[in-house]
Amino acid sequence: MENLSLDELDELEDEEEEAILRELKQKRLQEVKDHFAKARFGEVLEISAQDYVQEVNKAGAGIWVVLHLYKQA
Repeated sequence: MENLSLDELDELEDEEEEAILRELKQKRLQEVKDHFAKARFGEVLEISAQDYVQEVNKAGAGIWVVLHLYKQA
């Protein structure tokens, strides 16, 4: 280290910072993936009467569907 120039030291410092940032990014991405893997609910979406059969009746085995029916005023 003592034989390195200022430019070389700056480059070494930049590489170390990039490695730390990569590690933090990977850690955060894993946290997000873990969070969504534990997510209990799927998605909320609006469907039309034409989509009802596909989205509700054919949702699949073991999939629960909760409906909120309303009439537009």
